[in-house]
Amino acid sequence: DRTLFDPLPPTPSQQCAVDLMLVVDRSGSIGWARWAYLVDYLRERVARINFTDAHGHRVGIVGYSSAPDVLCPMNHRREKLLDCIDQITYTGGTTDTASAISTATGEIFSGPVIWSNVTDHARVMEVITDGVSNVPAATQLAAQQAKDSGIIVIAIGAGPDSNAPELMGIASEPKENHFTILGGFSALHYLVDAISRYCLP
Repeated sequence: DRTLFDPLPPTPSQQCAVDLMLVVDRSGSIGWARWAYLVDYLRERVARINFTDAHGHRVGIVGYSSAPDVLCPMNHRREKLLDCIDQITYTGGTTDTASAISTATGEIFSGPVIWSNVTDHARVMEVITDGVSNVPAATQLAAQQAKDSGIIVIAIGAGPDSNAPELMGIASEPKENHFTILGGFSALHYLVDAISRYCLP
């Protein structure tokens, strides 16, 4: 039911401090049942991160369908993030992945002044979707702009309608470390177990 990747192990220079944006599809093709698996993934992903203070890990969430929304601004407080996840609603709609990636890129590079002095963070974006975006060419351009700005982009497809070529184009190099297609949304449980063992990228 799953195809998993092996994230790259950290290099000695990386202190495992990550600015992570979770970009989640909530378009009409997801449906309520599969959306519940996605929310569980968000909660578990946040719960397993070893937060310290504003100089450590920070996580934010962008949801998207016909348009993107910053659902949870980037934060280093676990309970605040978990409370935010509990307030996220399913919307339905189309799949504007391009705008979602652009919005998430902007969020990664925004924040309080205290963050501007933190230069050793890895910047990571996880894009989770179940199908093809509205405008594939725009999606590839947005992903390339994110990567050119120094963001590591992980592309996760869930379900049989996932588009492998589009996801591989979104993902950073090497593709085998930053791209996967899961057999279904229930396999997100296995993904969070695998991805949480590593310091990305």
